[in-house]
Amino acid sequence: MRKDLAAKLYADYPHLFWQRSLPRNQSSMHDGLCISDGWEPILRQLCQQLTNILVNDMGLDLASPDAKQYAFTQVKQKLGELRTYMTNTTPAMKNAIDDAEDKVARTCESCGEQGSTNEGLSGYIVTLCARCANDTRNNR
Repeated sequence: MRKDLAAKLYADYPHLFWQRSLPRNQSSMHDGLCISDGWEPILRQLCQQLTNILVNDMGLDLASPDAKQYAFTQVKQKLGELRTYMTNTTPAMKNAIDDAEDKVARTCESCGEQGSTNEGLSGYIVTLCARCANDTRNNR
């Protein structure tokens, strides 16, 4: 993900991304958001849903130690899918994460348009729209 998009997410949801400042041997968030720009709106929506659960459903103050128990430890693309790992989740959080993972399976990871999962040029599984898949083939 572009650094400016990641920085905005970190600034908007510091309670979810605080582990990014930990050393690599303590959290994979040290590596940043290992997804492409097209999935940023879905991740942003997920962050807002998780925040709403923490504040509205659980009644937590986002600056409290209790809220820090619900943070991302890794966000990445694997096999054309969004993979999010957190320190803890509730059933409501798990549902929100599952919904986000379902959305990205139909969303181009490059541009955010409707896409499908297929094998990329390098043999990796990716989720791309027809235009981005074609651009990738033409830029080999």
